[in-house]
Amino acid sequence: MAARPATGFDLGPLTWVKTEIDHSLGQARESLDKLGLSTGERAAVKYILTHLHQATGALAMVGLGAATRFNEELEKLVASLETCDAMALAERITAAKRAIAALSAYLDGLIGGGPDRPMTLLPAYLEINRARGATDATEGDLFHPDLDAEPPAAPGGSPADGAVRDKALALQRAQYQQGLLKTLRGGDPREALGQMQAAVAAIESLEHGTANRPFWTAAAGLFDALAFDGLALDAAVKPLFAKIDLQVRQLIEGSAKVSERLFRDLLLHVGRSRPVSARISALKAAYRLDELLARPAAGRADAADEVNADPAMQQCEAT
Repeated sequence: MAARPATGFDLGPLTWVKTEIDHSLGQARESLDKLGLSTGERAAVKYILTHLHQATGALAMVGLGAATRFNEELEKLVASLETCDAMALAERITAAKRAIAALSAYLDGLIGGGPDRPMTLLPAYLEINRARGATDATEGDLFHPDLDAEPPAAPGGSPADGAVRDKALALQRAQYQQGLLKTLRGGDPREALGQMQAAVAAIESLEHGTANRPFWTAAAGLFDALAFDGLALDAAVKPLFAKIDLQVRQLIEGSAKVSERLFRDLLLHVGRSRPVSARISALKAAYRLDELLARPAAGRADAADEVNADPAMQQCEAT
């Protein structure tokens, strides 16, 4: 993953491919117009997909993870146009055009020097997912912090070696699992979360100086948020507990590899937390979490207005 400046998005690579992306999205939109006016002819779908796939490749190449995932979902929606019934076609074309408008506005904002706020894409992203009958899109899909950014300063500690380290990790895992069991049984969440927080913070210390220490700092930040009332213990958070336990097990077994998606999910919830610990504040600054999770209200409305004002789209919806 390419590193980005700590102060914002590196515009260089995007400027090299922006014209290509604009052309691809423009061609896709024009073909959607034609498809909307001739609903019985679906051959244009393959042409639209070709242009969208070109845009997806360019977005991936410059490291725009959120925009890449967004366009991949748009490709799935457009692919469904080939076989959907005539009644669903107009609604899906509308959603696809809104998505192109939203993506174009997002990229124009970056080129204009604005902050990288991928959550402006979230309403359109959820819309295109639902429009094709799916329900699996989440906020986390668009959350792509630079995991290679300079992490917060490490807490005090030094890595242990061999059997000493394995014994210490096993002890902390047992402590963590005791707290996890209490949450599953519906016990006092404050006591359970405090126990889990202490265990993960100890693992973070044990991983001092290792490549995956930033992951454990993020995990400790999550439990800071939960234990110190910075974040609610809800259904979106609880599935992470077992995944963290699995990472501890893999660590004990000798695997240093951590799940990138889990790392991103941990940072997502830390970003949603109030800054109730120094660790959380440091994570927010290091990974630009407040900026990445900002969601200006105007983004979605602008894209919708652009499509709703399109005479070709109105004619398609009327047929």
